[in-house]
Amino acid sequence: MKNPKPEAPKEGRVYLYLDGKPYRAGLVNACRCRLDPVFRKRREIVSRLHDTHRTIYAQPPSLNISPTARLVPVIVR
Repeated sequence: MKNPKPEAPKEGRVYLYLDGKPYRAGLVNACRCRLDPVFRKRREIVSRLHDTHRTIYAQPPSLNISPTARLVPVIVR
């Protein structure tokens, strides 16, 4: 299987970014590209008042990058 070539981000497509994690290009315009995460991250919530621990899966914040960045697209077959 061939590796896809890096390309400029296009709105609505999924790309690999930090540590090979998938992000969707939610907004692409002349000055920025907003990458929305497609995965969830595990978070620990600790209440010191009640001495309870909870684990939730939350979506990390979106990232802003240059619209001319070259990203590797995710190909699903």
